[in-house]
Order: sequence, then structure tokens, then C-alpha cells
Amino acid sequence: MVICSVLWSTAGLFINKIDLNPFAIAGYRGLIAGITILIFMLIAKIKIVVNKKSLVSMVFVSATAIFFVLSTKLSTAANAIVLQYTAPIYIVVFSWLFFKKKPKTNDLITVLITMLGIVLFFVDSLQGGHLLGNIFGLLAGVCMGMMFVCVGECNKDEKLSGIMLSQFLTAIIGVLSSLFFEKNFTTDLTPVLCLLFLGVFQLGIPYALYGLANTNCPALLCCLIAAIEPVLNPVLVALVTKEIPSTLAIISGAVVILTITINCVLNTKKTQPVQ
Repeated sequence: MVICSVLWSTAGLFINKIDLNPFAIAGYRGLIAGITILIFMLIAKIKIVVNKKSLVSMVFVSATAIFFVLSTKLSTAANAIVLQYTAPIYIVVFSWLFFKKKPKTNDLITVLITMLGIVLFFVDSLQGGHLLGNIFGLLAGVCMGMMFVCVGECNKDEKLSGIMLSQFLTAIIGVLSSLFFEKNFTTDLTPVLCLLFLGVFQLGIPYALYGLANTNCPALLCCLIAAIEPVLNPVLVALVTKEIPSTLAIISGAVVILTITINCVLNTKKTQPVQ
């Protein structure tokens, strides 16, 4: 799950190099990611399962990506990231309401500290206004929470099937929606190579890893580890562009990673067999 989060965080390095509208980027990236996951499933001999669980997972994985794109377009990248990563709260609520899984105290503390850390990390970039974009950001957070919960309730075949199908659904919606905007197609080498990287290494392989990780890692913990992504994303961009984050951003990012690490260690110790 950590490797998945690190690969997810490379999005910022390549998306800005693609001169296409966000829907086209989401659509083409989803298409390549879907093919990548399908190839992985065929090699790993994982069955393609189409049932209620995989289809529900498909809807929420795809909706998360689409609402995030809309939020980024109609608001700001920082607003979209912060609002999307309200997801841990929804995981706690949905797991409690629908599956009677009462959250542990250390998980609740981790959720609060992680969310506070993400807000502080992007505090210099957050902006008011953008009501519609912020609403889409909140919807992305709700769908992301449901994504982790629903995928967590699937078996391995259903997990990977739902994730794979979601990428093709995102591709269809993204490409068709992009036709209503300018710059919806390109044959230039640089953006094509960037889209290939995004589809294979930033989305396809990470989602396959997430599907495998979720088999042994609880939904909430998966989401908390995924919160490493928005912290690393601007850091990786800064390493390339030489734009160093503020001291507050560096400290809050370190707090997020340290808090998640401590939570992982505590949960691991609790599941260790008594010698």
C-alpha cells in the first residue's frame, strides 16, 4: 500500500506536461490503466468477476476519479486534495453504520491528526469561493470513502475486477466528456509518453497493488496510508521545479507520515500471535 501511494503521488510530475483538458487526461489515463490491470489479472490468473460487489466498487472508484477531476477544474488542486482526503471520516461512519465495525480509539486519533496535517500542508494554497468545485471535492471524498469500504468487502477476484472495470468506465466518461472541450486529442510525443506513464505506473500498477494490499490491510488503514500521496505529490514536484515547500508544509507532512507509521506499527503489534 505504501508503494501504491508513492506511485500515485507521481501524478503532479506528469499531468502538468500534458496540454489536454482534464477530462481527456482522465479518460486516456483510465483506458491505459484499465488495459494494464487487465493484463496483470490475466498473468496472475485472477478471474474477471461481474457481480453486485464488483459493480458497486466500479462505480465508486470511477466516481472518485471523475469528481476529483471536476473539483480540480472548478476549484483549485489544493482544495480538491484536502476535500478528497476527508475520506477517512466517511470510512469510519460507513463502516460503523453499514457493517457495525466500531472504530478503535487510536484509529480515530490517527484520522483527526492526518486530516489536520493535510489541511496545514496545503494551508498556503487553499482558497475561498469555488462553491461548485468544492462540492465536487466533498463528493470525491465521500466516494473515496465508499471506494475503500466497498473494495474492502470484496474477495480478491471481485476487488481487481471492480477496479479494472472502473478504469474503463472512467475512460468512456472522460473521453466522451472531453469532446465538449478544446484540446481533447494529441499526437505529440511528450504528452503521449506522459499519458503512458500515468496510465501504467501512476494508476494501473498502483491500483493492482491496492487490490492486493486490501486483501490483508483494513479499509481505513489503506486510506490512511494513501494519505501519503497528497503529501509526496508536491514534494516530488518541488524536487523537479526547485520550488521548496514552506516550513509549515514540511513539518505537517512529516507529522502525517509519522502518525500513519505509528498507527501501522500499533495495528501490526495487535495482530501478532502471542509467543
